Amino acid sequence: MEDKRDPSVLPTSYKTKSMDVFTVEGDEITDNKSGSHKDRLTVTHQIKLAIGRCFLIQVGSTSGVKSDEQGFKEHISSSNPCVRYVNTMINNIRLSLGDTKLVVHLLVIVFAIASWADMNGMWSEMPLLTLGAPEQWTLASYVIIIGQVANIGPILFVMVSYFLPSTRPQLEISVSFLVILVSMVAAFLMGYFYDHTSYIAGEERSTGLLLINFFLAVGDCTSSVCFYAYMSLMKPQYIASLLLGEGLSGFLPGMLALIQGAGEVHCVNGSSVVNHTYPNGTIYNVTEYTVYPQYEQPLFSVRVYFIVVSVMIALSAIAFVVLNKWSYCRSEFVKHRDIHVTVATAEGEGANGRRSSYGSVDEQVVHVNGGSDVASKSSNLDSCHDGVHNTYEANSSKEELQEVSFRGSGNARLRSIWKNLVYLENLSRAKFFWLLFIVLIVNITLTTFLPTVQIYTVLPYGLEYYHLTTSLVQMSNPVACFFAVFILAEQVWVISVITLLGQFIVAYLIYLAAQSPEPPLHKETGGGEIAVFSWILVTLLLIYAKVCVAGVFRKCGGRSALVWAGFITQVGTSIGAIVGFLLVNHYHLFKDAPYC
Repeated sequence: MEDKRDPSVLPTSYKTKSMDVFTVEGDEITDNKSGSHKDRLTVTHQIKLAIGRCFLIQVGSTSGVKSDEQGFKEHISSSNPCVRYVNTMINNIRLSLGDTKLVVHLLVIVFAIASWADMNGMWSEMPLLTLGAPEQWTLASYVIIIGQVANIGPILFVMVSYFLPSTRPQLEISVSFLVILVSMVAAFLMGYFYDHTSYIAGEERSTGLLLINFFLAVGDCTSSVCFYAYMSLMKPQYIASLLLGEGLSGFLPGMLALIQGAGEVHCVNGSSVVNHTYPNGTIYNVTEYTVYPQYEQPLFSVRVYFIVVSVMIALSAIAFVVLNKWSYCRSEFVKHRDIHVTVATAEGEGANGRRSSYGSVDEQVVHVNGGSDVASKSSNLDSCHDGVHNTYEANSSKEELQEVSFRGSGNARLRSIWKNLVYLENLSRAKFFWLLFIVLIVNITLTTFLPTVQIYTVLPYGLEYYHLTTSLVQMSNPVACFFAVFILAEQVWVISVITLLGQFIVAYLIYLAAQSPEPPLHKETGGGEIAVFSWILVTLLLIYAKVCVAGVFRKCGGRSALVWAGFITQVGTSIGAIVGFLLVNHYHLFKDAPYC
């Protein structure tokens, strides 16, 4: 019999690929399979409908049955706030992706995991490496000082790219793949040779571990330069995925170490018979009783841990190859050959003679060098230039920088030199140097000095606390960066207060290290927990402060200010590493203790 009701109020039926059929009429829903009738959507039906909205198929062609997905979306979106929220998230993701591809973003994330996965993994594994290393508690200081020597890698890369510009962009691609390959092989070898030792200058050293550590550090330090250079070949939207992958390079090894566990050290009583001789030549036996540590293995061994890390890096290598060889991904690269991108400085001019302000979008001047397709692409380049400048003019309310003349003398000349070095629109010179000082202090303390003495601050409380600290610190670093994405402090006084709070905790941790092997509360409940929490908190505070400084420099100082921040960062890490190494190995200011 034909239904005489108004078609606009007829029940609407939906059918999913799981063959679940639902009839929605007003605010009521009927499950056609069970025949049950509900006044409101239950949680089960919400889940079914939320999934079904993505897999709808036609139920029928009669009136009252919608064969398209749109009607279902409209009804659910208007009646279910949870689905509306999900829809909003999906739309925001789509807007964020723009004209980029989700698969390529995922591949970039996997590729970027190789950046620091092996070194972060080594730090997460430090409690287990220390147990068998002849350096014992001083092992971390050697690892850090070797890491500073490994900076020769990025220096060589920068020199080659500067003096041999014709090697680009193949240089970025080749070096990036070489870095991944070296890191993967080194991590694999670390699992087999970390416990190999030899005598150097009469002292036993962990030659296998320290030698492989050098190659790990060279690869990771170089990745900080070549990976970003490689990403300049792709659309700029993918840089966020690179940063996310770098964060996972610390998070994943830390999580793996937590799963592994630290094992336990038990003190076992032992005895031995020793022969002694009286002055008259009589030999007698003496039984000596000793207590020695017996180590209980964790869930899986150090070898398995590093093999898993090498597998992570192998996946990064596969992702990198796919990015470069798959045509679907190649379409996301800049399509012009031999492209050199020059960011206009405060004294430089763009293609149209307009000067860029560091407080706004950086202008990019694109030069295409030789090739049979240059003429055919010139119109595309022109439109690219116009797009950049139109974006600049539409979004920037800043005035053009005035011409800086170097013909003057005295203060005018000094001001000119200052503006040439770094132009600050909303930041005074005093605040600029103060923020650079914050960057220096943070890198001296957090980046190199504290890791050198970390073992002295927590191992006296127990091996499990040292293991928790090394793992959770690696995981806290990306968490702080992720938080800064949503709330970025830009006021100098706020950054200063956060840094000051962090330095108070730094002072407390140094005090704990100085009191080793009997730091405060080392035999009391809660002492180890306080030490671990202090490490997590100081990492969150100082990493967040460093990211905020970078944000201020990017907004108010631009490229030159960030270059200065990078230079000061390297100076700070070198100072912290050298000071820590000398205090631990030369002056012996920090004391270790036997396990039993």
